[in-house]
Amino acid sequence: MMISVKSLLLGFIFLCLSAQARATDRDFWIEKYLSVSYPLKGIKVNSQYGSRRDPFTHRQATHNGLDLQAYYEDVYAMFDGEVIKTGFDTRSGNYVVLQHGEYTISYCHLSKAVVSEGEQVIAGDVVGISGSTGRSSGPHLHLTCRYKGNLTNPYTLLIYIRRVRAEAF
Repeated sequence: MMISVKSLLLGFIFLCLSAQARATDRDFWIEKYLSVSYPLKGIKVNSQYGSRRDPFTHRQATHNGLDLQAYYEDVYAMFDGEVIKTGFDTRSGNYVVLQHGEYTISYCHLSKAVVSEGEQVIAGDVVGISGSTGRSSGPHLHLTCRYKGNLTNPYTLLIYIRRVRAEAF
């Protein structure tokens, strides 16, 4: 029985695609169950936590969060948790507040929230769409983080997420 070159080639392509699919599936499932996620697909810091020049008053002021570059993009839950508040105010605009154990993270200036109070989320679930609502100088994501009720720098959580992901892969 003679096997054609075409059959061999198709078999080889199938094996290559199967191996690639298995590696992709593995990455997908590891990503899905890490219980951590970056809040955006790409992370670029626009404004750090702490002292900075206020973009409206041009005076030194304390910035209680971290601004990340985002132009009407999906915003993801950083950890598993519960939606404890959604709403609008003149400072934060549309916002979602998630409780992650002893951490509370506010995702602010959203164009739209896509979760409701009381909803359970897992890391990587979409909680909103970034935007420019409230006291905002343009589209971005503002993260405010509290640990046991006290303000803390959200950047430390981004570093933690990077470390967990690096260990998993």
